[in-house]
Amino acid sequence: MYLWMNAIEMTRKAVTEYKTLETDDFFEMLKRSLLSKCSLMRDYPHLYAFSLRAYYETAPEIHKSIQENFNDVSKASEMIVFEKIEISNFRKDIELKTMYDEIFYAVDGYMLKKYRSNCIIPDEIEKEIIVLIDFWKKVYTQEV
Repeated sequence: MYLWMNAIEMTRKAVTEYKTLETDDFFEMLKRSLLSKCSLMRDYPHLYAFSLRAYYETAPEIHKSIQENFNDVSKASEMIVFEKIEISNFRKDIELKTMYDEIFYAVDGYMLKKYRSNCIIPDEIEKEIIVLIDFWKKVYTQEV
């Protein structure tokens, strides 16, 4: 768990460095979070590879520990995001928690595909997920 906790702490620092939570625009938060994590992939590729292996680990005892910790960190982050985002730009018929979960599951599935294909290329990930973030913004907001 030491390496996992170290990776979580490095991620927190990168998220802070990229000022991820210093905006009330949810989609800008997503982009900043993406950029911070891709910077970690570039600067610390072995640590990031370890994090992905740990996150997608199937051995029951490891999976349980990692997922419990990840769920705690994820819930805390989600609470902060929902406290900070400006909700007036979202379509009125959108359930924000459902939208958040859908985006999380989509990115998780995307990263699992990259992990399984052994194709972790930060520039490619950045480019492809930014396209998705821009798409989600069009789908979920009132902006034209």
